This record gives sequence, C-alpha cells and structure tokens, in this order.
Amino acid sequence: MPRPKKEATETKKKEAVAKAVKAAVVKTAVEKAAEAKKEKVKKEVTKKVAKTAVKKAAEKTVEKAAEKKTAAKKTAPAKKTAKESIRTNIILQYAGMNVTYDDLIKNAQNKYQFDMGGDVSGIKSIELYIKPDDGKVYFVINKKIEGDYNL
Repeated sequence: MPRPKKEATETKKKEAVAKAVKAAVVKTAVEKAAEAKKEKVKKEVTKKVAKTAVKKAAEKTVEKAAEKKTAAKKTAPAKKTAKESIRTNIILQYAGMNVTYDDLIKNAQNKYQFDMGGDVSGIKSIELYIKPDDGKVYFVINKKIEGDYNL
C-alpha cells in the first residue's frame, strides 16, 4: 500500500535531522581530537623550551665554575710534579750477536732514507718483523712502505 505523502515527507525530515545530528557529532569529535592534539603539541613545545632553558643555565654554571677554576689556578702557586718513566731496552741475541732495539729502528730508517730515497722526517710509524732464522728484518713504514735488511 502506498504511503501518504505526509508520512514520506516526515520520514525525509527525520533522515535529514539524523544526518545533521550525525554530522554535528562527527564535527564535535574532530574538534575534540584537534584540541587534544593541539594541547599535546603545546606541552611538547613547553618541555623543549624548558629543557633548553635548563641546558643554557647548566652551561652558564659550568662556564662560571671554569672561570673560577682558571682564576684559582692563576693565583695558586705552581706545583711541579715529576713523572717517573721506565726506560726499556730490548736486545736481540742470536748466533753470538747482540742487536738492540734502537739499532733495529735506526737500520730501518737508514735503509728507507738511503736505499729507498724516503724522507725520515715523514715517518709516523715503523713496524718491525724480525726473523733471526732468515737473518732478516722486515719493516713497514707508515703502514704503506715495505722493506727489509739483513741482520
């Protein structure tokens, strides 16, 4: 049976009202979510600003302490401290020969300078590999240049 027009119009009005209410509820939920997000961002910014302020205050405190320490060092009498160093001497003994560590280094430098044409002042590191069975000393200078000489 067909509905009367009046009932159809009322149904359409109810549907329109329901849609409007639903849209209002959704809008309110979105606004609340946006407000919550805004508050969260505001709190994070406040925390970052506070951390920055604390960090700057700490840096100023450290600077003041360093200035006081520097001033105290300038006014305090200078103390001399003597460090004891242990002198080590390595001697390789084989086949009736004695070869010192200093001799091994000096020979490697001489080989590098005179036989290989290198500049001794440019040496930053020397690694020695001593093989008494072969009667040889192998060396590596600055982890690049390799050479050897007879013991």
